[in-house]
Amino acid sequence: MPLLRYSKGHRIIVCYHDISNPDSEHFSSMYSTSINQFTAHIDYFKKYFEFTDLDSIIEEKDLNKDKNYLSITFDDG
Repeated sequence: MPLLRYSKGHRIIVCYHDISNPDSEHFSSMYSTSINQFTAHIDYFKKYFEFTDLDSIIEEKDLNKDKNYLSITFDDG
């Protein structure tokens, strides 16, 4: 995604299932994201996106067309 520094107007929704340590009993290599990897994702997202709520992305209300926006969701509560 290096082009994101030049491209604006993107609306991204990222969904995570589980954030946990790989040695955790419920960690799944298919569905879980390690805490270290999640932290790396957040650091990356902060470089290229402004965080916003899901409704704002879906409805595109009050979003600047010259910025990239990202909303993070978690399934299974």
